Amino acid sequence: MKPLILMIQFLTRIPLKVTLDVTDDDFTSGFKYFPVVGSIIGGLIYAIHFILHPYFNGFTLAVILTLSYIYITGGLHMDGLSDSADGLFSGRSKERILEIMKDSRIGSNGALAMVFVVLLKVAFFYEIDAAALGKLLLTLPMMSKYVVVFTSAFSRYAREDGMGNWFIGKVSGVDFLLATIYTIGITTLIEPRHLVLLAGGLCFGWLFRRFCYSHIDGMTGDTIGALSELADVVILCVGALFL
Repeated sequence: MKPLILMIQFLTRIPLKVTLDVTDDDFTSGFKYFPVVGSIIGGLIYAIHFILHPYFNGFTLAVILTLSYIYITGGLHMDGLSDSADGLFSGRSKERILEIMKDSRIGSNGALAMVFVVLLKVAFFYEIDAAALGKLLLTLPMMSKYVVVFTSAFSRYAREDGMGNWFIGKVSGVDFLLATIYTIGITTLIEPRHLVLLAGGLCFGWLFRRFCYSHIDGMTGDTIGALSELADVVILCVGALFL
């Protein structure tokens, strides 16, 4: 239970008032729970949608859902998105890119990336039919978190130390299998057609991995945060086209 509680505290603002004595190994063993925490996030966003959609029009509801998603996750992955955009699009050497990504200040590329992702989420939430959107909200965070697990399992860490070293390249075969069974099983149970969306997210994850390798020879904690946000957008895009 400790790794699951740790992942809930790490990935969300859910107020679990539990003090844990944790090690790096606890974070690594908790990585398989990323999709489970995604399901919890999805359930909360679905509840917001269920309560509010009779009272607000599509665009207003889309904005509320997007902001709720960001609030529940504490904007954790938005930080990784902005840092990754600042570094990867700087046109510098690997060493300089990693330095830029470590800088807490937000540059123009990072700001633009966050704006684009927020706008695209609002747009796709608005485009998808309300009935189809309800089911998608239940699986969206779970699928994007699984894309992170999948991509990290087949990647190497681009730095010598850092938070990403807890996860990237550290996923055991058993943990990867458990995360896969959980994600596919829950997705099939809720809406089998969402497996097409998951496949789209996984394809993007592999392409994003190749893009990161071409610049920094691996992945970092910032890039997996960016991947989580971008996977949301890709899955929503495929959903808007397919559903």
